[in-house]
Amino acid sequence: MSLEPLRFSIHLEGDKETQEAMIARAGAIAKNLHRAGQRIGRMVVGDIRSHFGGAGMVGRRSGWLSNAIGFSVKRRRWGTRIEVGVRGDIPYAAIHEFGRKTKPHIIRPKRHRLLRWQADASGPAPLAEASAGLLRRRNIQRGARQAGSESFAPIVHHPGSRVPARPFLGPGLLRNRNIILQTFWDAFQAGLKGEATL
Repeated sequence: MSLEPLRFSIHLEGDKETQEAMIARAGAIAKNLHRAGQRIGRMVVGDIRSHFGGAGMVGRRSGWLSNAIGFSVKRRRWGTRIEVGVRGDIPYAAIHEFGRKTKPHIIRPKRHRLLRWQADASGPAPLAEASAGLLRRRNIQRGARQAGSESFAPIVHHPGSRVPARPFLGPGLLRNRNIILQTFWDAFQAGLKGEATL
């Protein structure tokens, strides 16, 4: 499951004189909006990545999700489209953004014969697959529930869970909304005058 990019649009209208100027300077406006889109994309993606690991936000364990956030800017006949989203197929991206309830399911080891998890104060939680070479019969604790103790099993009947939403894309756009609008407006105004923006 991959995330669809977030999109928003700005619709400009004006009097006849402004519309004629827009048509006459369409090339300059389009170039400026494209450059502005590049700046906005870099800014929003950087802002989203910088907020990973904060309170109420997605944590940063492996960095895959953070590194997969990207943007694209596409010129259209009458405008510029910026898309900010998660590149690639990272199945947990949408789960973090929108939250999800999982059904009861069975967890089986992929590489080894046993699963290993470490119990914390709230109960057991999967830690990692057990390494077959490191296990000894005497180290296996059945039904261990003490904090810090390890448990092993060939399969786990997981009861399902509710993963709360920890949005990262939407808040990134909202935090930068005013800057986005101002950057586009400045690029449009400069293009209307025939000036180029950086």
